[in-house]
Amino acid sequence: MDPITLGTVVIDHCAGCAGIWFDEGELQAGLSQGGKRELRRLSATAEARAEHDLKAARCPRCRDTVDLIRAPSPTDPDLHVDFCPECGGVWYDGGEVEQLLSDSLGGRIGKFFKGLVGG
Repeated sequence: MDPITLGTVVIDHCAGCAGIWFDEGELQAGLSQGGKRELRRLSATAEARAEHDLKAARCPRCRDTVDLIRAPSPTDPDLHVDFCPECGGVWYDGGEVEQLLSDSLGGRIGKFFKGLVGG
C-alpha cells in the first residue's frame, strides 16, 4: 500500500485494487481537511470492488493477526466494509468510499460508524 496525505492525515491506498485503509478516525479527519475530492478519485475503480469485496482479510495494522469483520452499512445495504475490532481501522474496497461519499453526506457517515459499533 502507498501512503497518501490528505491535509495532515496519512491514509493507505492500494493502487492495484483501489482499496483504502483508514486508521481509526482518519476518514472523518481527511474529509474535514478537504480530502473529499482526492478520496473520490482514489476510490473510483468500481470494477475492483466487485472483484475484491467478498475476500476475507486480516488487519494490516495488527500485523495480520486479527481478522477483519465484514459489516453492511446501516445507510446502504449494498455497501459493505471491513473493520478491525482491535484497532478500529476500516478497509474500503475500490469504489466503496466513492459510493459512501455519493450518498448525501450530511449524517450518513456518522450513522455508518455508529452502526458498525452497534450504537
